[in-house]
Amino acid sequence: MLLEIATRFTPFGPKGGFSVCHVRDVTTAIAKVATGKTPDQRYILAGNNMRYVEAWRIFAKVAGARGPICPAGPIARIITGKWGDMVARITGKEGDVNSAAVGMSNLYHYYDSSRAKRDLGYRISPTEESAADAWSWFCRFGYVRNIR
Repeated sequence: MLLEIATRFTPFGPKGGFSVCHVRDVTTAIAKVATGKTPDQRYILAGNNMRYVEAWRIFAKVAGARGPICPAGPIARIITGKWGDMVARITGKEGDVNSAAVGMSNLYHYYDSSRAKRDLGYRISPTEESAADAWSWFCRFGYVRNIR
């Protein structure tokens, strides 16, 4: 998502939300579980639950791009989904946007990592820090070179 927001101005964000986490936080918790010094439990290693439009604004800021203005309204979401379906039928190739993708983006994919915080000392980094570190990694390893 970060690379998409950096490369293509998207004036409207999806209605729903998701959980944003830092790979460092997740891998640290996985390593702790792998040592076997934790309770024998299953853990949800999620992050900050936030709306797509809020996260996309942070992603845009970190990448020096323009972020979304607001969430897309219901009519715009329906039209966009149907347009993507029609383009796929004509071209035979499924695009990034279609009615199924729009439907999924309307949902709130929020998760709770309370058990991991309690048992593992799981840390959830601020979204701004996670996005900045991801952007730095993308730049360092050549994913950004052809963007600008």
